[in-house]
Amino acid sequence: MKNEDFKELVDRRLSGLVWDEASRRKVLNAVREEEKPMKKKVSFTVVLALAVLCVAAVAIAEGLMFSPRYSAVRLANQAMEQQYGITPDILSLFYRQVEQHGDGTATVTYSVPGENGLPAEQMGEYTVEVKDNRAKASWSNDGKDTSGGLKAEAFGAEQLRLLSYDYDNAMQQLIEAGTIQPKAYPTPLPVASDSPTPMPIVWTAEHQAASDLAREAICQEYALTEDQSKKLNFEPDSTFITWQEGQPEAHMLFWLWQGEDDTFHEKDGQYWVTVNLNTGVIEDILYDSGLAANG
Repeated sequence: MKNEDFKELVDRRLSGLVWDEASRRKVLNAVREEEKPMKKKVSFTVVLALAVLCVAAVAIAEGLMFSPRYSAVRLANQAMEQQYGITPDILSLFYRQVEQHGDGTATVTYSVPGENGLPAEQMGEYTVEVKDNRAKASWSNDGKDTSGGLKAEAFGAEQLRLLSYDYDNAMQQLIEAGTIQPKAYPTPLPVASDSPTPMPIVWTAEHQAASDLAREAICQEYALTEDQSKKLNFEPDSTFITWQEGQPEAHMLFWLWQGEDDTFHEKDGQYWVTVNLNTGVIEDILYDSGLAANG
């Protein structure tokens, strides 16, 4: 990012800044760590980190910034639920891909990798076309019969829920019916098909600001309650950095598990959030409920 671009961003985003006690403590701690015994000079790294903290604080106060890519994903996810009843917990069964077009439109597809053992033919592939802030979904199995439980010609939301919440029993029924062949449990779905090689990360105030943005994005996008928000755990050891078109992006993992045992509760699972470290923009959020042996 050019210096003038960053200055413009800071000026715009800091116009309504409300500086609270928590932000003040973060800044003071960062400055103390950088102070030298003989020279009370703050490094450029700290200056940049403080600026990012400011942008993060304002972004949370005024509303998060989402990339065009993720904005398309949000609309596509909504279309999947509205048109087909596929909620986020069972959407985890599918592998999501996003293709952005030069005219500002996007195509989001949800498919089932053939090697993961699930009944890919019955589950089909969904394609969502996003244009002018509207999304329309279609299904490769549109028109086929979805009645009859796991004996149905095509698997809609009813069957997907059985696969998610009663995986072992559902898979055994499908094997006995000859719908699928016995295979190992599905492997976890990848975060992205084209993820660059990750780089090691040293945790700094800049990255802390990014994790604050990521946490707020999860709470907002998935409407977490106050109690759920408190139980949302961040795993800094799983964080890694990649570069996309010269921009550093932090990929951060959060976990939510609300019970004391293995019982799944609504919105449990893992959340991967990608944040542009230069701009504070939320580039992507991927939720995996961890159901259907995909945890």
